[in-house]
Amino acid sequence: MAAGPNAIEPPAPRLPPLQADNALQALEQQIRRTATLLENPRRDGVVFVSGVERVAGELIALADRHPDGLVASLLLVPFGDYAPAHSVHVAALCAKLAPRLALSTEERHCLVCAALTMNVAMVSLQNMLHHQEHALSDAQHQLMREHPLLGVTLLREAGVTDLRWLAIVASHHEELDGSGYPQGLQGDVIDPLAHILHLADITCAKLMPRSYRPALVPSVALGQLFRNEDHHYEQRVTTAIIKELGVYPPGSFVRLMSGEIAVVVKTLTRATTPDVITVRDADGQPSRSPQHRDTTQPSYLIEQAVSPHAANLRPGALARLWPV
Repeated sequence: MAAGPNAIEPPAPRLPPLQADNALQALEQQIRRTATLLENPRRDGVVFVSGVERVAGELIALADRHPDGLVASLLLVPFGDYAPAHSVHVAALCAKLAPRLALSTEERHCLVCAALTMNVAMVSLQNMLHHQEHALSDAQHQLMREHPLLGVTLLREAGVTDLRWLAIVASHHEELDGSGYPQGLQGDVIDPLAHILHLADITCAKLMPRSYRPALVPSVALGQLFRNEDHHYEQRVTTAIIKELGVYPPGSFVRLMSGEIAVVVKTLTRATTPDVITVRDADGQPSRSPQHRDTTQPSYLIEQAVSPHAANLRPGALARLWPV
């Protein structure tokens, strides 16, 4: 029986405690938590705001304590619904970028909260578009352009009172040259944190698979970001993203000169010679005894980055490489 107009909604579900042995489990749980929060933010504003702030704080802690594991999780953790996964990915990248960009503790927290809630007004549409291969309909296009301001309205109704959090959500699709939306702001009028969020959003979208294309190899995605000719991006931010992720970020796969395929475990001083562990032998068979390889040695130099399909491994099989 349908609920009447005066029916009392059940209380918003409380977030379960985080219980993870590795970074991949931790990020997966944060995606599930965020999905719960975004289902109905207006049901219980206190739970929603405190829940978002809690997820933000835990992502920041993960970025500080286990930075390599956090990046690996962005590339390896499977997801169901695109919307909450993308929001958590972007929030995690923002958390990692903040120290390099010299953000204050308050700015960092505000930015991560904004990232988690930037698409609160288009969760269903975003999940649908993840599988959609044809062009947006007029109605979809209109909601896409309106969602930043609609999101601000939803967040206010859910109890968000932080004006900067709201301003970042409102302007996270604005472009420095004025070609963005919904207001066509440009230059210094755009909050610097909104521009950081915008570029983190673009980067994570490139690194996530869609129904019509696989995830881009990180070096390709970052190259596209660096060479973008359609918009003006602040070089300080694009440089920070490239340096924080690196040419071969943790969780990505590479082919060595030996013919072996390896997973990057940790970024070292030189971006081109990360710490790697073999996952497939030169004959293409799974490595029975995975080995660390010194990528500074001629026989183990990285020949090229490869897609996860080349490794053909379950992410869970690699999770132990990034304990928490």
